[in-house]
Amino acid sequence: MPNAGSTKPLSRSEIQRHLADIAGLYGWLYHRSSPSLTLDGYADGFPAGVLVRQGRLLFVALSGERLTPPELAWAEQLAGVSSVQLHTVRRDDLSALTEALRPEGRS
Repeated sequence: MPNAGSTKPLSRSEIQRHLADIAGLYGWLYHRSSPSLTLDGYADGFPAGVLVRQGRLLFVALSGERLTPPELAWAEQLAGVSSVQLHTVRRDDLSALTEALRPEGRS
């Protein structure tokens, strides 16, 4: 395991490498999110990794001692998820995307 017995914290890239290695070892599909970094974490707060395997969807946030406000907003919304959907949108049919994002009961 990386950093065993060391007091120096791992860098984000070291953690992401470890995550990718472990995900591959256990058969997860893994997507690494790489937006621009700010001093307080990811600018939009989206988790650094998204993994899926055998009906399980996992988001991984790499954070310091506490989540930034954008990370917290994502974490709160993800914690309340009761449904996961995949929409495939053709480039020539953006109305399907608009319909998928429209709040229920609103036209």
